[in-house]
Amino acid sequence: MSHRTGLPRHDFILQDGTVADVIGRLRYLKPSTSFRELWQYNNHMYLLLSYFPRLLAEIPFETYVRNFILAPLGMDATTYYSKAAEESGHLADGFGRDGVNQSEDVFGQGQVRAYPFWAPNEGKPGHVISGAGGVISNAKDMATWLQTLLEEAEVIRRVSSGITVASPVAQFPEGSPMVYGGGQSRGTYRGFGFKSQVTRIPTQNFGVAVLSNDEAFGFEIVEAIKFRVIDEVLNLQVIDWTERIKSLVVAGFQARIVPTPRPTNPTLPSFSFNDLAGTYQNRGYGSLHLCLVAPDNLTETASKPYFRHLPLDSHIPTFLANWNGFGVSHVALTHFEHNLFNVSGLFLVPTENTSDSKPWVQVETHPGFVGEFAVEGKLGVGLRGLWGASAGVQSPMGESVKERAEVWFEKLG
Repeated sequence: MSHRTGLPRHDFILQDGTVADVIGRLRYLKPSTSFRELWQYNNHMYLLLSYFPRLLAEIPFETYVRNFILAPLGMDATTYYSKAAEESGHLADGFGRDGVNQSEDVFGQGQVRAYPFWAPNEGKPGHVISGAGGVISNAKDMATWLQTLLEEAEVIRRVSSGITVASPVAQFPEGSPMVYGGGQSRGTYRGFGFKSQVTRIPTQNFGVAVLSNDEAFGFEIVEAIKFRVIDEVLNLQVIDWTERIKSLVVAGFQARIVPTPRPTNPTLPSFSFNDLAGTYQNRGYGSLHLCLVAPDNLTETASKPYFRHLPLDSHIPTFLANWNGFGVSHVALTHFEHNLFNVSGLFLVPTENTSDSKPWVQVETHPGFVGEFAVEGKLGVGLRGLWGASAGVQSPMGESVKERAEVWFEKLG
């Protein structure tokens, strides 16, 4: 619970299947630090904990939480099941912004699009997201939860006690370094202590929970509102948190969107592009079927309509694969130089508008997200930039591509 296992986030392994399926794959994930060396958040430890009620008490995790926490507190609107929330008529849609040129205006409105529920659960217990935070709630129930936390029961004090340092340096001068316990962070804000994402200041018997349905900047919006509310309630000099958070977002975006330009005459891979196509497998992440979709002189005509909807350069050799994981629906590997490919995550969102001829496509790019093909016993591709290690933790080092890879996929057949 204190996230010192040595594993980085590895979010992308959260595929369809049972909790036991995912637990069985954890052994194949490459660690980024030694055991207990450094705090690195990952959802899989809470997924593991969600298996304990079924294993030890023969009751599903969701039922256990309902019977022993939610029902006694009267939190009747809180559920793990999206179907129940939808049937209530009160489930809010998430939303995103289509058509925004973020290099010109990172906060541009664009065309507002409804965003599908991020972890749909139709009502079957044992969902892989439940243990890591798949709760659906509302303002009334969150107020009840805040009141419960503010009572500072012994169990709450225990799990909020700092075990390891999560952030050794304060992000803002009004803050402090943060320590992490069991699912909760503890630090100070302008001299007042607070902890957890549902923020509370026990010395003032005060807490605040902020909910947002903005897909792109929900976390940042929550942070700005949270600190502004704290300043107002505690009669502190008001800080322009909106401008501070905006500056961080813009700086982060500008640093992220500067990939290295592809050489004018790049060296071709050691293998033909057609030979690189096919199915690759990693026992932790599952299968990756690379389909060559560009350019025209390398691909079958049948693949072109699928490719036309995607914001990728059709003149550069590109592989596309479905990604049955969390966060993206597809990945694209675009040739860069020799055996190196730039990797982009794509999320195709149905617009549910019959007048639209194509889906809304969100593209996630990062200059450090790359793939490299090599023969390491068998042909494979090593991916780097996706495992989500803590700040300052480098990708693996080594002589071979497989050693340097965060995740190594080996070609089948």
